[in-house]
Amino acid sequence: MKKTSVATINLRRFRPLFLSLVFSFVIMASIVLSKSLPAITLTEDILRIFLSSNISFDNDSFLVSGAFSLHEKIPGKVMTGAVPMQGDISHIKTPVKAPPKTVLNPEVKISDTTSSGLTAENFLSPAPDFLFEDFSVLIVHTHTTESYTSSPKFSYIPSDTDRTTDKNFNMVRVGEEIKNVLESNGIKVYHDTSINDYPSYSGSYNKSAKAIEKNIKKDPSVKIVLDVHRDAIEGKNGEKIKHLTKIDGSDAAKIMLVVGSNQSGLTHDNWEENMRFAVQLQKHTMSLYPDLCRPINFRSQRFNQQLAPGGIIVEVGTNGNTLDEAILGARCFAVSLSDFIKNSKK
Repeated sequence: MKKTSVATINLRRFRPLFLSLVFSFVIMASIVLSKSLPAITLTEDILRIFLSSNISFDNDSFLVSGAFSLHEKIPGKVMTGAVPMQGDISHIKTPVKAPPKTVLNPEVKISDTTSSGLTAENFLSPAPDFLFEDFSVLIVHTHTTESYTSSPKFSYIPSDTDRTTDKNFNMVRVGEEIKNVLESNGIKVYHDTSINDYPSYSGSYNKSAKAIEKNIKKDPSVKIVLDVHRDAIEGKNGEKIKHLTKIDGSDAAKIMLVVGSNQSGLTHDNWEENMRFAVQLQKHTMSLYPDLCRPINFRSQRFNQQLAPGGIIVEVGTNGNTLDEAILGARCFAVSLSDFIKNSKK
């Protein structure tokens, strides 16, 4: 017993050395990777890589993880190519084409948090001007690491409460599902997978604004910007509340569109166009999937929506939903958006 105790004490004494060795390894690896990752600097980015590595000590052993997958662990960088899809999704139906309309004239409701008395009727026509142009769609995630309740099909290790930096299980995964459906319907889509809320949650909207501006500068045809999130709702006893509907017998997370305004005092010339787009898209979605949408949430903040005429937040479910429920809800939303765009051009 004494030997074990002495070994433990000695290891703890050498923890600074172990940390120094790990940090040195990260610096050396970053210098090598900087040739293939052009935006790396040897200050903030290296520190973020180091902080995103999980270092844990367990008596006379230690574990270092995360430092060996640097491409995935660098927040703020755009991950190009397809997002790796982990987890069995064979049980999730894959809608690609719009189903027949079941509600011919659905009533769109707006939850007005600004007390302005806004009603949907004022935004049902005319159609937004950009819908008649050739345009592309940009998907971003201000709160990228938001995630869902683990399920047997999608189990993950959270990096914080209902959050993970693993792009297979956070909002990047949901955004990729939306992107795949839109592209399968011939719509040009960009998906910026930058992590904007880690390691610091503060300033995430400033980071996502830069990502939006950068993508619009690259391709000015970007007119629709979908900032894909998930909601978080708790009951009286702190339990998670999920928003759920049935799509062809399967559970799907409900969708909530969030539209900002100029009522915070900041310039926002696009807000009426944003709302017109949201109201008309929601009406179309409800005609295909009558119970998929929660009321549109109208807010005083801008949420970066001043940057595009079709800028909206898309809340896919809540932290009480599972990822498979979110995937089905996201796919159905993307089917509706694709069909809405196609019908607008007729």
